[in-house]
Amino acid sequence: MKFRSSEIRARAAFTLVEVLIVVLIMGILAAAVVQHSNHSTQDAQIALVQQHIRAIKNEVEMQRALTGEFPSEIKAEWFASGIPKHPGNDGSVADIHVFSTVASRQHPQYKIVDQFGAYWYNPNNGAVRARVPEQRTNAVTLAAYNYVNNAKLTSLSDTT
Repeated sequence: MKFRSSEIRARAAFTLVEVLIVVLIMGILAAAVVQHSNHSTQDAQIALVQQHIRAIKNEVEMQRALTGEFPSEIKAEWFASGIPKHPGNDGSVADIHVFSTVASRQHPQYKIVDQFGAYWYNPNNGAVRARVPEQRTNAVTLAAYNYVNNAKLTSLSDTT
């Protein structure tokens, strides 16, 4: 049986459908890699903020042990590299917002990193919290705040 050269060439080439399927699969794989990368970055930022909260709390407790009361402010010299920087703060707001109005308050009224500061501290009871970047919805913002601060608030306005 003899084959003509045009028949051999036709069988050796990919069809348009085959090429489209390969491109589609590559697109799906690329999207999965990008999504995984974004989650990894977000997870690293959350872990960093949680580490900063622990570091600030440790220094607050150290000062309380030395003086018998919670400090009225958070001082940069307590930390090797100054007050820990919040990854959601581009430097446009203060690192620490010292709250002093309601002694029993455990959480800030404003949970989003904004003009009030990246971290929140109540010197009346030693509570330290991290504000979070604003998310797509209030529910997602609340979930992020709760996760970062190991809290169980039911609304963004909850401060107890």
